[in-house]
Amino acid sequence: MQASAKELVRSALEHGFSAAETELDPRSPASRNIAVVLLDLFEPLLVLNSRNKIIGGGAEAFSLSDDGLHWTIKLKRDRYWSDGVPVTAGDYVYSLSTAYSMSEDGSTFSYTIVGKGDHQTGPVGIHALDDHTLQVDIKVPFSLPKQVFSFAFFSPLPRHVAPADGSIAWSKWPQKVSNGPYRLTAFEGNMVELALNPHYADHPPGAFESVRYVSQSWNEAAQDLLEGRLGVVVGIPNHQLDFFVDGGARHVFEDSQTYIFLTLNTLKEGLSDIRVRRALSLALNRPELVEWLTQNQADPATFLLPEAPPDFMPIPYEDALNEAQALMRQAGYDENRRLKLRVSGQDADINERLVTILTEYWSRIHVDVETDFSITNAATWFQSIDQGEFEVGLMTRTPALQSPLGFLSYCLNLNADVGDPYCGYFYDPEFNDIILSLRSLQSNTTAIAHELKAARRLDDATPIIILLRYRNPIGLGSDICVAADNLRNVFPVSSNFTPRDAVKSVACLPE
Repeated sequence: MQASAKELVRSALEHGFSAAETELDPRSPASRNIAVVLLDLFEPLLVLNSRNKIIGGGAEAFSLSDDGLHWTIKLKRDRYWSDGVPVTAGDYVYSLSTAYSMSEDGSTFSYTIVGKGDHQTGPVGIHALDDHTLQVDIKVPFSLPKQVFSFAFFSPLPRHVAPADGSIAWSKWPQKVSNGPYRLTAFEGNMVELALNPHYADHPPGAFESVRYVSQSWNEAAQDLLEGRLGVVVGIPNHQLDFFVDGGARHVFEDSQTYIFLTLNTLKEGLSDIRVRRALSLALNRPELVEWLTQNQADPATFLLPEAPPDFMPIPYEDALNEAQALMRQAGYDENRRLKLRVSGQDADINERLVTILTEYWSRIHVDVETDFSITNAATWFQSIDQGEFEVGLMTRTPALQSPLGFLSYCLNLNADVGDPYCGYFYDPEFNDIILSLRSLQSNTTAIAHELKAARRLDDATPIIILLRYRNPIGLGSDICVAADNLRNVFPVSSNFTPRDAVKSVACLPE
């Protein structure tokens, strides 16, 4: 069926799913692979608008106590479940307080809530002060930034139809009532079908009446889109874009950016030396790397910020290489004593091509590269990172929060005196203090100064090496511009999908 103003059929390329193996529940880590579906079904406390700015979803006002330990959240009074029952603070308390039964900590950020991640068995730290006021208690001052409330995890669940066993996933409840723009009508095989929630308050004019998500391979999705059976394909491989465009498909680039970077295990011999880490970064010719790897469908990147600092002055590659070679000599490496590094990752297709390029660059500074792409399962790969079983890890990250703070918080560590392995075990108490203070700042000018200071500390330590930023292609069916103004609903409140205005400005131009 072709895409139309009444129905949109879209691929779920980014993560496969099946009704037999996948849970739909905002509390469940198992649901994160299809978060886009959750954000059609459930409205968190905050959402992203069509210009990718965070605005109120289920909440209308937030206030943080002076000591940074308590969020008080006022809820909107025009929010209803898809069966017409009002949404209350008690529904948020039910969802958040039962999240521990879905997993040990429920969410990446839930460890900051009092009682979460402590193996406690009660709704500690989450309170309904009245039907429209919610309070969330925090363990560490200022450690739960407001932006995080846009995650699906901070959605309510309809306690008035909840089963007695709070650990049962929502998609297995007898009554599947939701509070988002859509309600679930079918979840069978590799397909999810949704229909408009008639009680949702913020539908734009002419919203899609139904949406179907189909889990399929890239080849199947490309063929279905080009032949008119599919309306939207998200997650087109960048190296396949030319094929896609040659086939006559429209495309846009999503506003969020995917970073490819290297995580350096700073506890390992050689990599514990900051001179070596700096040399590994300086030896990379990023513009050339981007051209070889992506045919210029990405941007070279150096900093863990959306933009480089205003005073950043790149030096010619020849000068950078000379500096890298000098640093390696100072660290004791030369032609007679070469450094051996093992690079590992999970996505063998792009990683093997990337490591071929890295091997060439690093050979210029007396580094020999071994590869390990034996792990094909994402969960096993991330477990190996958690356990420190890596030297150089090839990582891909699409930031969840559209702000510099979201990028920098990637390296924040609050729970130990050694850093997180995902950031190469980087640990810097002053860096942590800067990030935590950022979360309490109201002045944008002051925040920018703090962000820059944190970014510089991270760059100086070089626990990670940023390589490039993708702008991920999204394919649109030939008649999708009929409903382009409504794509805000099918690229819902998630930074991983194109805002409506970006789609409108590109996809709906006259031929």
